[in-house]
Amino acid sequence: MNQKITNVFDKYSGNLSLKDARKEGILPMTLDRLVKADEIEKVAPGFYVMKDTFIDELYLAQSMYPKGIFSHETVLDINQIGTYIPQKINMMFPKGYHVPKERLEKYAIHPHYTTKETYELGLTEKESFYGNKIIIYDLERTLCDMWNSRYKASAEVKQEALKEYMSSPNRDTNKLRKYMQTLKSPKEMKSYMVPLY
Repeated sequence: MNQKITNVFDKYSGNLSLKDARKEGILPMTLDRLVKADEIEKVAPGFYVMKDTFIDELYLAQSMYPKGIFSHETVLDINQIGTYIPQKINMMFPKGYHVPKERLEKYAIHPHYTTKETYELGLTEKESFYGNKIIIYDLERTLCDMWNSRYKASAEVKQEALKEYMSSPNRDTNKLRKYMQTLKSPKEMKSYMVPLY
């Protein structure tokens, strides 16, 4: 494998999506040749990793589903809010976007759906645990999603998350209240929040 390709893989912590490979000037047939030569592994359609490298599951999931935005407990975990470790990757999709169920199960993705009007509310860029760029919802949007009455999050997880957020110097309660209005958050959330000011 030439140095240019090694450097590109290093830049993405040993993981590489086909989209990013093209952006870096690496052709798909070059990657296929490296797979055949047993120098890299193809772990999913359009996704490659260096030998003996941990798979960046968040980068992989978003490469597979570019319309999927990380949400709910996954965002709490990325931001190290609370102590709960999600068993699946939570991703939000716009309503009407079809995602084959078998593939979701294969990659341990728990899908959520939202209206086209609120799909882009709170989008932000963050780094995965391996340093790759991913798109997630901000904490204010995530808290509203966690407290959504249609979502069955454990009371302990959502209370711990809100409590931790409210004690953070980076909290933005104006933004949170605005989102709560837009997303029609339940009164229960407001009641829990008031004593935390």
